[in-house]
Amino acid sequence: GGTLEVTGTALLRGDDPTSFGDGLVVDSILSADDVTMVGYVSLNNAANNITGLVRVDGDVILGADNTWAQVAGGGALDLDAYTLTVGDETDSFGPALFGFEGSGLEKTGTGTLTFGNALADLDSVTITDGTLALTGGGSALWTLSGAGTLVKNGGDTLTIESTGNTGFTGKVVATGGILRIPGQDTLGDTPASLVPDHITLSGGARIQGGDFAGIDITLDANRGITLDGGNSGFHTWTGFTTTVDGPIVNGNVQVDDGNGGTTTQAATLTKSDGGTVIINGGSTHLGDTRVEGGVMDVRSAIPNSKNLRLTGTSELVVGPGAVITTERIATSDGNGAQSTVTHNGGILNITGTNNNNNTGASFLIGHWGANNASSLYEFSDGELNSTGAEMSFGWDSANVVMNQ
Repeated sequence: GGTLEVTGTALLRGDDPTSFGDGLVVDSILSADDVTMVGYVSLNNAANNITGLVRVDGDVILGADNTWAQVAGGGALDLDAYTLTVGDETDSFGPALFGFEGSGLEKTGTGTLTFGNALADLDSVTITDGTLALTGGGSALWTLSGAGTLVKNGGDTLTIESTGNTGFTGKVVATGGILRIPGQDTLGDTPASLVPDHITLSGGARIQGGDFAGIDITLDANRGITLDGGNSGFHTWTGFTTTVDGPIVNGNVQVDDGNGGTTTQAATLTKSDGGTVIINGGSTHLGDTRVEGGVMDVRSAIPNSKNLRLTGTSELVVGPGAVITTERIATSDGNGAQSTVTHNGGILNITGTNNNNNTGASFLIGHWGANNASSLYEFSDGELNSTGAEMSFGWDSANVVMNQ
């Protein structure tokens, strides 16, 4: 009990971490500007307040029952070539974390540890249990292992450059921004059987293949993707392809239905930038399907689309094996948009019945036609079914062509 208060730098020295001793165990509140820890040190109080630099010259445990608490100000943790092990509680570490060759972070216990950076200086990250959350962007070279959950927060781009991370068998969650990977094994070993939420995307988060340049990636059929809301999906650079062999499902986030109850939040599947995304595993999302640039090549079932929107310079391919059912389709859905639907197999069902031209028509070609916008529908094979709505044309839609 009590408080251990140090003005300036505190030196905490424990036993050799390879010995059978417990090292130095501090149950009191530690209050200090800077702390250097040598050997095997455990900090076990949730009210600890370290405002400056923490230097680790040994192995440090943030205790299983209580924790470091949040490091305030512009503090930083310097691991040198050692490993930091974190216990059960939920912690937040906002500032930077530094390390040299051989340094690593091991997250143990069922709680969540949050860092405000990409841990770019570390050699290894192990999430034995619980959750490691990284807020902010950057590039990281560390190898990834463990069975816990890796979370990417914030609207920036996080690039994990390592590949072959087969020692990681946990799940990955992105709540915003772009998660850029050079290959699917960056996100761990391929599951032996389908894991529907192996990857969860929300808040507009998108997966991108690449490091400093684009890379073609394929996500295995057992890597299921759950959409928990927002315009989440894939951001593929021009000239590159992302192939999604696993199923995409709508998450089970409950929201107010306006009538005193709850309903499942409808997630939107979005494809952005100029590359190609191939949907082989189907998607049961409940919101819109958006092609905001490049090509979305559908070769499987999308049965519940609310609206199917093509914006920017974009192309929807309805290929063999595709069965797309949507309440509404709108092409050139944006000023100056250049939209193409290439229907060379499969089925497109439009279930809406609105024939209100220029506004909310269910079958709307050339929605915004201004500034040299164009809409092309190339229909060479398959089925196009719209039993309740006529084909309608949008504003200034002079450049609309349908070839059958």
